[in-house]
Amino acid sequence: MMEELQHAQRCGGCAECGTCRVRVVAGKCTHPTHEELELFEMYPEQFGDGERLGCQARPLGDCILELPENESVDLRFDE
Repeated sequence: MMEELQHAQRCGGCAECGTCRVRVVAGKCTHPTHEELELFEMYPEQFGDGERLGCQARPLGDCILELPENESVDLRFDE
């Protein structure tokens, strides 16, 4: 059974802000996109193990995702 989640993403799904961060608990998703990898490299302290951008990660079957407890910081404006 597929459940669609509504999750914040301030940049409109362009992989620029990091607000749609999710953690993949189980299952597999597509490989990280170039844009995603750039954010991971620029802000390594903002991403934990197994975290992906919800706007970029596409499930390759059943997945279990964990949403952050607090709203994620918009990396475009993080100082």
